[in-house]
Amino acid sequence: MTHFREHSDDPAGALRLLHGDRDAGRLALIETTLLTALKKEKNAYKAAILALPRDTRSLYIHAYQSLLFNRVLTKRVEEHGLSVLDGDVGAGGERLGDADRNIHAVYIPLASSKSSIMEGEGG
Repeated sequence: MTHFREHSDDPAGALRLLHGDRDAGRLALIETTLLTALKKEKNAYKAAILALPRDTRSLYIHAYQSLLFNRVLTKRVEEHGLSVLDGDVGAGGERLGDADRNIHAVYIPLASSKSSIMEGEGG
């Protein structure tokens, strides 16, 4: 059986392979959209991504944000446990004072173009 890996530099070949399996071709709308865009211009990855429907692109962005959030949180807990650290902020962006030294008050934003890296041990 031929694998898609063998067509990694050949979007047209991968597209033919995908459509050779009628069920897969019918159900693989995202893959078809990406491969069709890459078939037009081989290394136009940005154009291929932009060819996807906006809600699909948003799904991938949100999934990647979640992955980054989980990695940051995992590393923080591995290194510091559930301690409130100097530099931790609350949901309003304010630094947590001594009265707010509760792990449940700590705010860790999702990665985005509008988020900033905290200073101090928490950042």
